[in-house]
Amino acid sequence: MADSSGNSEQKLNLAALLRAAADDELCSHDERRLEAFIEEDPSLASCIECDQKLREAISRAFCCESGDCAPKSLRDCVADAMRCCELEHDAASVPEAMAGRTRSVSFWQRTNIQMSAAAAAMVLIAGVLYFFNNLSPTGPNQALADRTAAASFVASEHGHCITDAVHAAEKLVVENPDELPAFTASVVGTEIAFADLAASGASDVRFVDAGECHVPGGGPSMHVRFQLPDIEGDSSLFIQRDSGRMKLSEGITYTLAPSGDAPNTPSVYIWLREGFVYYLVIPERAECEKLRKSLYLPAETRNLTDQV
Repeated sequence: MADSSGNSEQKLNLAALLRAAADDELCSHDERRLEAFIEEDPSLASCIECDQKLREAISRAFCCESGDCAPKSLRDCVADAMRCCELEHDAASVPEAMAGRTRSVSFWQRTNIQMSAAAAAMVLIAGVLYFFNNLSPTGPNQALADRTAAASFVASEHGHCITDAVHAAEKLVVENPDELPAFTASVVGTEIAFADLAASGASDVRFVDAGECHVPGGGPSMHVRFQLPDIEGDSSLFIQRDSGRMKLSEGITYTLAPSGDAPNTPSVYIWLREGFVYYLVIPERAECEKLRKSLYLPAETRNLTDQV
C-alpha cells in the first residue's frame, strides 16, 4: 500500500477515495479520512466492495480464457480509449457524475443482452473522453468538456433506462402525454406539449413516458422517451434550460456518431432552440434529414467535438 505524503495533499474527494480504496492505493492520511467518512455512513464500505467486484467483472470480460469474455472489437475499443484518456482527480468528469449509480450492484446484474447495451453506452463515453482530452496539450476547452460530459451522460442514462426496468419505472413517471405540459412547467419552468416536440405533421412519433433528470452542466432537466418512425426501439429526448456553458449556436445540430469499431453504440444529437438545449439519443445512426421530419433538428450539422 502506498504511503505518499504527496498524494495525501491532493485532498481526494469522496468518490476518488472510494475508488482508490478499492484499488488498495490509499496513503495512511487518506485511509484516516475514509475511515471518518465510513463512520458517518457505514454503507460506503459496501460501495468499496462493489467497486472491487466491478473490477473483477471487467477483468473477466477482458480475459479470453473466461467464458464471459466480451467481443474483441469491444475490448479493443475500450482499451484504446482508456490507454489514451488521462483524467485528473479534480476534473469534472462523467465517471464522477455516474459514480453513485455505477457503484450499485444492481446496475451490473443484467442479462447478457442488457449488459451489451450498457457496455455500448460505456464505449461511447470512453470514446468521447478520449477525444476531448486529446484536443490540445493543455487540456480540454471548458465548453467542449461540458458538451462531452452532457453527451456522455444522456447516452448512459438512455442505456440505463433500457437495461433497468425498475430504474425506468421509478424515474419516468409520466405516461400520459396530456400530463406533459404541466410536468414540464414544474421541471423547466415552461409548458411544453408533446406536439411542440414533434415536427409539423409528424403524427407517427409515439410518446412512451417522461420524467425528471439531472443532465450535468446546467439547471433542471427532463427525459422524454418516444418511438420514431424507421428507428427500432425507444429514443430519448432530454430537455434543459441553456446555461450558456456549452456555447451552442442556434440553427446548428451538433452530432456525435458512434465509433466504427462499436457500431451498436447510440448516436447523440444536440441543438439549442428558444433558450432550451435538446439532447436526442437514438439507438442507431440516422440521417439528420430523416430526423428533421419527426423533430425540430436544425438543418446545419456540426461535430459536437469541433473547437469552440
